[in-house]
Order: sequence, then structure tokens, then C-alpha cells
Amino acid sequence: MERNNTLILDLSESANDVEVWAKILQVWEMKTSPDEIERHLIMSDPNGCRIEITVPNSLINKHYFGYFDKNQWRVFRRFQVTPCDCLIRNTPHQFQIIFVDRTHVFYGHSLTENPMFVPVPFQ
Repeated sequence: MERNNTLILDLSESANDVEVWAKILQVWEMKTSPDEIERHLIMSDPNGCRIEITVPNSLINKHYFGYFDKNQWRVFRRFQVTPCDCLIRNTPHQFQIIFVDRTHVFYGHSLTENPMFVPVPFQ
């Protein structure tokens, strides 16, 4: 099945099985209870549209340790898109991304900086 490369601006609750290429702009952690920490990210697509991502505590160590470095491009697949119902929004986007157990994050090459240079992945 072919995946759709989706722009952040086009994300909605009905987005299903999409792929987003984005640059991580900011990373921070929030303590949600004495032994729970959520990781939050702000990411931007090549058009500059930004959205916030929440990674629940149960998934941080399981799948994503070390994948969230600022100013790095990543490919995000199989995530949940929900309305941003926070009192304070960190981006103007009306939705947010929540990682679920089936979410995948891959290294991606830059889509805006020096587009003539694309590194070849080695296997």
C-alpha cells in the first residue's frame, strides 16, 4: 500500500495511515505525575507549518529514546491526530499529534536545506 506524504496543514482527525516528513524544532519534558513524564515536540514541515506532538511516558523508553534531536528531520507514521484542547497552545494548529503503540519514527533527510544533496541510506 502506498503511503501519502501529508503536509502538517492538511492533518485532521480523519488522517489515517499518513506519513509526515518534518523537522523537530523544540523538545521538552513535562511531569504529569510523580513517576510519569511526557515528552513534547514542536515540528515543522517544509512549508513552515508547525504542530505539537505528545509522546506518552509508556512509549518514550520503549520506542523513541534518542530519536528526538532538535533540528533533525524525521518521518512520522501511524499516529493519532486529536483536537488541541489545551488551555495554552504552543502552535497555531487546531490539532495535535499523539503517539500510540503503533507509531513509527524514522530518520529523514532535509527537505529544505541544500536539496541537491540527499544522503544514500546504507543497509
